[in-house]
Amino acid sequence: MSTAQDDIVLSAGDLDISPDLLKRFTTSLATLGMPLTLISGPWHPTHFPALIPLARQQSLLVLAAETIYSPASLESFSATLLALLRKVARGKALVAAKRVYFGVGGSVDEFKRVISDGGGVVFEVENSGVEGCDRGLKSSGGVGRALCEVQMC
Repeated sequence: MSTAQDDIVLSAGDLDISPDLLKRFTTSLATLGMPLTLISGPWHPTHFPALIPLARQQSLLVLAAETIYSPASLESFSATLLALLRKVARGKALVAAKRVYFGVGGSVDEFKRVISDGGGVVFEVENSGVEGCDRGLKSSGGVGRALCEVQMC
């Protein structure tokens, strides 16, 4: 009998997951009544929310990264995110992003404004002391990063 330790192999930055571990994980989610929906593709406020079967009484957690890099993607992602959060009673998103995307126009400040204009609220998760996440550029040697929590008001 294999153990969970035997099912996960880390090498050179890759994570290999055995078929048995994947089966146990999906079985556990089903037993707990926790659907997990993984979707890849462009954020579109009309089509994307329809892909996720949600009921008002459900909870929702959206995890996203590098989705606000340009004004067009920021607008589309924000509208999609707000549409998803409006569908449920308890919803939250965690969005990881660079504070400013030089040359393409996206930023955390603009994201906050767009979400606020749409009836949501964005809080930055405290990251002081985390490499690359301090408010300034001093620790990262480049563009600062932020982790934003988004909810409806």
